[in-house]
Amino acid sequence: MRFPFLAALLAAVLLSACNEPHTGTFVFTAIPDQDESQLEKRFGVVALYLEEQLGVPVKYVPVKSYAAAVTAFRNNEVQMAWFGGLSGVQARRLVPGSQAIAQGLEDPDFKSYFIA
Repeated sequence: MRFPFLAALLAAVLLSACNEPHTGTFVFTAIPDQDESQLEKRFGVVALYLEEQLGVPVKYVPVKSYAAAVTAFRNNEVQMAWFGGLSGVQARRLVPGSQAIAQGLEDPDFKSYFIA
């Protein structure tokens, strides 16, 4: 399963980038682009995998909106988030030094159309 491996790699990069050892819970979220129960099931498995791989407590926290994901990231309530294109840009603008470290396979070819 590629997704948990990628998530573990991303979390390891984030944890190793810290100047101090991480002693608290590593918390992450994702934009609510699916039914909340599906997201809890999907990311609950990822949280368990990350916890085993990283050796630190890991918790997935659901959010109610894209804006709530950005706000949680800005307020350091979560240390990693699975954002969409716009919410990722918003989060990186609000948190100096944050960066996108992965994207979905379809993301480089995604197009948006504005109709006026």
